[in-house]
Amino acid sequence: MDEEAKKRVAEFRFGVIHDLTGDRKLNRGERKRLLREKSAVEWEIPHTGRSRISPCSDTQLGTEV
Repeated sequence: MDEEAKKRVAEFRFGVIHDLTGDRKLNRGERKRLLREKSAVEWEIPHTGRSRISPCSDTQLGTEV
């Protein structure tokens, strides 16, 4: 994968997780709701041919309560 492709993938990933990792404090219920919503969306994931993301746990995000 060339540098431009890597940049597009990184931008996509950040776009998906930015509201989960920012300065805004989310309670556990809000995080779970956002994760469910994001995993239900059909995405255009650059350079993968995929259109879905899997939900992850708070532990995988490093945000356990």
